[in-house]
Amino acid sequence: MMRNAAESPGSLDRLGFVCANAAGIPGVFLITFIVLFLGMTRIPNLYDESIVLTGATRVLAGQVIHRDFYANYGPGQFHFDCRPIPDFR
Repeated sequence: MMRNAAESPGSLDRLGFVCANAAGIPGVFLITFIVLFLGMTRIPNLYDESIVLTGATRVLAGQVIHRDFYANYGPGQFHFDCRPIPDFR
């Protein structure tokens, strides 16, 4: 005899997954947000931010990463962050 999907042993309803209902997804998002908000520092690390912004301005000036200046970050970080810096020339 053939059982339907809700009665099968591997169905989502029998396993009790949180995301099986519509209220589960916002709940998982809210719990994750609270855990990360309480666990992370809300004070920016100005040393790291300054390195990235200085590298972005150097890329805008025409310098090439790893050839003209040293950087621990990959090139995408500087090219992504140099987009919002306006050119005041």
